[in-house]
Amino acid sequence: MRNLILSFLFLLNFRGPAIPVDERLEILVTGIGQEGKDVYVAVYRPEDRFPDMSAAWKYTKFTSSGSTGTVYFDLPFGDYALAAYQDNNGNGKLDKNKLGYPKEPFAFSRGFRPVLGPPKFRNCKFTFDGQHRQTGLKLER
Repeated sequence: MRNLILSFLFLLNFRGPAIPVDERLEILVTGIGQEGKDVYVAVYRPEDRFPDMSAAWKYTKFTSSGSTGTVYFDLPFGDYALAAYQDNNGNGKLDKNKLGYPKEPFAFSRGFRPVLGPPKFRNCKFTFDGQHRQTGLKLER
């Protein structure tokens, strides 16, 4: 009988493996130059091919209506990197010059500015842990 009661109490307290709970991250995008142009914002996890937009874990786009815009992502706590660009010519991709440097306004998390080649995830990584639920991206050329 004692074992039966203990088993029952154990089952009442057993919740199974922890399921990640999504929290909302707010991203303020500034430096938007041309109104009426699409702005793409992407979220990457460590295992994603950062900063390849086609390999982003989550992304969204919005049409600019001023010099700033806000997007939201529901994410479990963890390490992430962000990338964004404004598609000024409407072709749905980030255009680059012959050396591979973007010709359209772009931004990476932590304000990282690449010099020679695209950034690594570690250069732009931030931890979303519930303490900071807002971040920003400033589009620049």
